[in-house]
Amino acid sequence: MFSFSTVISEGPICRICHEGEQGGHLISPCRCTGTLRYLHKKCLEQWLQTRDKDVCELCNHEIRTRRRTRPLSEVGTDRGGDIFRKKLIVSKFSNLCTVIKALSLNQCYMVILFNFLANSILYQHL
Repeated sequence: MFSFSTVISEGPICRICHEGEQGGHLISPCRCTGTLRYLHKKCLEQWLQTRDKDVCELCNHEIRTRRRTRPLSEVGTDRGGDIFRKKLIVSKFSNLCTVIKALSLNQCYMVILFNFLANSILYQHL
């Protein structure tokens, strides 16, 4: 027979990490109510970094934010930051690969165009 244990929290918990006040001060940044109302500020910041809009996906309330770019030395210093650092590195590497591919493709087109023009000129003189 299976046994399921249920963790009962004393008080509100963060809807992202499911920790209570021991994970930091809980805030209520949107119009959600009940158990989905509370978030840790750091959890909210990390969640917003993965989204294009500052809108709660549940109640569609616009979350007022003030974004600032952190220095690379600060990326990954908070909880879960290693994941964001890896995503940042992968993103930048992917962008670099895209630029290299575009430049390589551009060079191929230039070689093809040069050969076409050179052949056209040779055939005109024959």
